[in-house]
Amino acid sequence: MDFTPTPKQAEAIQTIDRDVALTAGAGSGKTKVLVERYVHLLEKGFGLHQILAITFTRKAAQEMKDRVRQARPDLDLTDAPISTVHSFCQHVLAANPQHANIDPRFRMAEEWESRTILREVAAEVVDAAIDAGGPDILELSEDFRRTRDMVDALVKVYEEMRSVGSSDFAVADETQTLQANLAELLVLLRSSLRDWLDSLRPDDITKAKAAQIAALQGLPTPPSADDSAAYLEQVAENLKGRWSNRLADEVYRLRELADAAKQTLLDCQGQRRLRAVSRLLTDTHANYCAEKKQRSLMDFDDLETALE
Repeated sequence: MDFTPTPKQAEAIQTIDRDVALTAGAGSGKTKVLVERYVHLLEKGFGLHQILAITFTRKAAQEMKDRVRQARPDLDLTDAPISTVHSFCQHVLAANPQHANIDPRFRMAEEWESRTILREVAAEVVDAAIDAGGPDILELSEDFRRTRDMVDALVKVYEEMRSVGSSDFAVADETQTLQANLAELLVLLRSSLRDWLDSLRPDDITKAKAAQIAALQGLPTPPSADDSAAYLEQVAENLKGRWSNRLADEVYRLRELADAAKQTLLDCQGQRRLRAVSRLLTDTHANYCAEKKQRSLMDFDDLETALE
């Protein structure tokens, strides 16, 4: 069936003296317009290897080739550069390995193949880290029911970061700053709580609040900032509820201090986990790259990186 383009489609097909950005919805004839533009360029004297057509999938690339072949059966499109972006990158690198500083014997790994290698490498890295017994790694591993789940999570994060072009997995170490902030908050909370308890009058200690006040008075000082979780939970638990108007403002301030300290403690714990993940990702990346190099393999992320 003949294709009769709309005025806008015709403009997109025939405009070749400047860049054209075309936006269209599903089923609006995008592929037909691309095919007609391709054929129009051929008719204007451009050779097959002067036109680069990039698609997202192999299926779409083949469909476009088939449609161009139908429109121009006289042409041999076997080597025409109509392909996915990854296939195009592979072609460029294969023709110019010395410029990309890669092994000229490289082979593109199948997706299942590269993922299998990556998972094997990640599993080895995780097992080695757990065997080494670092406290940060052991703490991180406790968040997972099985080591396999930890490996799966590591691979997922690695793939997501590599998909956006990131290969630097280092994180800023804010541990000292966070620990200093936590220690400062705890000192302020303990002193404020002590002053508040000392300021209570007999009529402030109602029957409803007597047990809470007694629990606050009996709280032991945590041995260290890192061991303050139970202390902070007890403070928060025993400041709950409604208090008299005379005490409400100070109780609210104590609650805010306790909440700030709890959040900072969580940030400290998160920083330890983040550093552990950073080390695992860094080691996984290094070992995965070494394994691919040994096998003369490249994956899709390597293609994009090599052409930067």
